[in-house]
Amino acid sequence: MKYFKVFLFTALAGILVVLNHGCGYSVATMNKSGVTKLYIPVFHSNVMEPNLGSLVTDTVVKGFLRDGFMKITDKEDSEATLKATITQFDLSPARIRVENEHTVREYYLTIGVEYTVTRTGETKPFSSGKVIGFTTFFTGDDLINDKRVGVSYAADKIAKELVSRLTESW
Repeated sequence: MKYFKVFLFTALAGILVVLNHGCGYSVATMNKSGVTKLYIPVFHSNVMEPNLGSLVTDTVVKGFLRDGFMKITDKEDSEATLKATITQFDLSPARIRVENEHTVREYYLTIGVEYTVTRTGETKPFSSGKVIGFTTFFTGDDLINDKRVGVSYAADKIAKELVSRLTESW
């Protein structure tokens, strides 16, 4: 009787796997663009913040590599090009230090990017828009490094949004 129950349970589990196999669920990324090879030149920057274009570009490239669905290639091998311009860089105080009201403790940071994606050989973009990366960061003794960390967080949010817009179908 014990073996019969094990056999019955195994048979039912196998039937459920076979029936559920064709339901259409997947954990794979859905690529609505059909593009698998993407070229990303360094983002142009219209703001007065040193090295911001290359930092945001590097973060976006890493975001696509992390997702793994689109291969980042050089211009000659690409199926499409993602061009972007950094149009916004806002840094504003969020909290002031209690002990010294002339010193900022926390900042708001916003980076705005306008982008277009154009298929190779075409002139009209098939995707375009604006992406905003927003974060807050606390300051310590080194404002430059603290700001660099904040910029990397905001750039990562931009990267995640761009990857999502270009690879997901919803």
